[in-house]
Amino acid sequence: ATNATGNFRIENVSPGSYTLRITAVGYVSRDVPVKVAAGQTLSLPTILLKSKSQRLGEVEVTGESSLVPTKETEYVARMPLANIENPQVYNVVSSKLLKKQGVVSINAALSNVAGMSLSDYSGGTFASNFNIRGFRTTTNTRNGVNVGGSSSDIANIERVEVIKGPAGTLFGSGGGSYGAVVNRVTKKPHKNFEGSVGYTTGSWGFNRLTADVNTPLTKDKKVLLRNNVALQTTDTWQDAGGGNMLFYAPSLVYKANDRLTLSLDADVYQYKGVAPAYSFYWWPFLPPGARRYSDLKNLNPKVTFGSNELPDKSFVTNAFFKAEYQLSPHWKSTTLVNYNKRNNSRFLPRITSPTHNTVDIGLRRFNLIDIYQQVQQNFNGEFDLLGMRHRVLLGLDYLSLKSDINFVNGGKYARLAAGSGLVITRQQADAFFVDKKGSHAISKNQTYSTYISDVIDFTDRLHLLLSLRLDRFDNGGRYNIGTGKTTGVYQQTALAPRLGVVYELLPEELSVFANYNSGFRNLPGVDAKGKAFIPEKANQTEGGLKWQPKNGIANITLSYYNIKVENQLIPDLQNPNFSIQDGSVRSSGFELDAALNPIEGLSIIAGYAYNDAKILKGRNAEFNGNRLRHAPQHLANFFVSYNFSGALEGLDIGFGGNYSSESFAWLDNVFILDAYTILNANMGYSVGKVRFNIRAENLTSEEYFNGFGQAQAPLRVLGSVSMRF
Repeated sequence: ATNATGNFRIENVSPGSYTLRITAVGYVSRDVPVKVAAGQTLSLPTILLKSKSQRLGEVEVTGESSLVPTKETEYVARMPLANIENPQVYNVVSSKLLKKQGVVSINAALSNVAGMSLSDYSGGTFASNFNIRGFRTTTNTRNGVNVGGSSSDIANIERVEVIKGPAGTLFGSGGGSYGAVVNRVTKKPHKNFEGSVGYTTGSWGFNRLTADVNTPLTKDKKVLLRNNVALQTTDTWQDAGGGNMLFYAPSLVYKANDRLTLSLDADVYQYKGVAPAYSFYWWPFLPPGARRYSDLKNLNPKVTFGSNELPDKSFVTNAFFKAEYQLSPHWKSTTLVNYNKRNNSRFLPRITSPTHNTVDIGLRRFNLIDIYQQVQQNFNGEFDLLGMRHRVLLGLDYLSLKSDINFVNGGKYARLAAGSGLVITRQQADAFFVDKKGSHAISKNQTYSTYISDVIDFTDRLHLLLSLRLDRFDNGGRYNIGTGKTTGVYQQTALAPRLGVVYELLPEELSVFANYNSGFRNLPGVDAKGKAFIPEKANQTEGGLKWQPKNGIANITLSYYNIKVENQLIPDLQNPNFSIQDGSVRSSGFELDAALNPIEGLSIIAGYAYNDAKILKGRNAEFNGNRLRHAPQHLANFFVSYNFSGALEGLDIGFGGNYSSESFAWLDNVFILDAYTILNANMGYSVGKVRFNIRAENLTSEEYFNGFGQAQAPLRVLGSVSMRF
């Protein structure tokens, strides 16, 4: 509602003068002076509240039958800015949609994002890499701060936000790629005691148990706790693979008073499984005449050339502290402290095919410890100047990374005849690495940043966004434990501007927008003249339309973008031992992201993306004009869900899928990753507080491969039951 009327009774108040504070979600509180006399009934005049950031008309409750997402978020702009007045393009995948589909992984969740496709998968330890707008990205942001791309579980995910294009202004060089930042938003405690438990089982020995319990810890409900737990085991459809996973995520909130709220949450992810082998299928690792996987006669998708005796172990911890303090009715302070540690040890098989009749198996081993620490301070404020409203963000950011890598490239382990399998025992692998030399190094770097954003409302319908980031990168170098030497010490400074303009064609419902976003990547080294390299830069221009009617029947974004990356390092032909900063690539295209609720019970999620990503000037001159790797030109996704009513109330069905056109495995554009179409279906039934669900993935058992040459699973069926309490 945009207005409220009614009678309010106040008891046990002595006669006198008081201040009545009126508050509403999304509005600045207003203090109204009143005088109370014994037995008096007060009639107050109409009280108008000033919008704080987003209008009540944009906070819609559409019911469980609608899957149209609410896109309002505190992370995309680091200020409360409504989607319709935000020039940034972003997608939101809600927990409601994930529950309806019955998905059990972040990979499956991101299949609902227009323009996103799986690039490669490194097993249970590392988050998968995806391709979007021509560039690789991963899920390395959690609640707006950097967690380094370590794996996590979907159990405590409230929503996944995909912020498209270069986002260096707010997220720096480590927050994502030039294609997108993927931000995992975790579940938060609330004031009611409730919870749920669920069990999922399915193909290839899949078993998963989850629990979500929320409870207030004090009678005044100022201290709140929420716990999410997941246990998962699975085998594999191939000759080796599978793994066991444990995930625990507590979250605590303490509302100290009306102005100060403290939050502390964490998650622990433990995995033990088998690292998937990956393939090199590009020149010079291709047998003669091989252009795609169907040409490789020695390839059997069920044979991994891995071994269940070669472990992939990891232990990942995240700890996150947040303090929100309302400095005044118009200014708020937010302090964030984040700690992330990833500890991993694994063996990595590598496959090449020198001929049609043979397969070479290489073996690598490494141990990795990454520690990210981040402190971020944001100030959000609002004021009027010269008749124009300003919404301001002032931020400071410190990020440090310490990495300890012990890596051994053992080289070729064995050559097999076509069709043969291979089982490597742990004893054989350890013996193979006895005389192999590797490298053990520790590296450190720190980043100091400050940024500012200002949203200027010239009118209620015309908004201008101005942002700038100053980033100082201090690389402490790479210390080689074997040689005792440190190399690669350098410092760089980067600026990342951002500009956006929005005009609401229909107030609070339909807007036209344009943006300029930038990103950067720090580069070490000097050229032949001793001149230090400057950061690589990406610049994006984009424009489009957003439609979000107040009745909640749709949320649609249509956009066209053009991204150019410059200052890339390429070989210096005049000085073979050096590089020059003259490389560049371009990626352009358009995207349509749509969520519809045209009639009661029917929801449609759909997306289409066209992308043309090419090398303008690259490391190899013969590659100029070629497409970037793992970057299909056409991608489409859809999901249709219907909730029955009447005699079939409680029953819902869903059907969807993804299409990808062909792409290339490498920049030489020789080996082709074939086009594929994946279809999924689900059916659920809810009775009281119990829900049953069946999900079928890859209904047609489509045979396809990711960019690392890893065969993807055929038809998988999952059945689940969950209960709320």
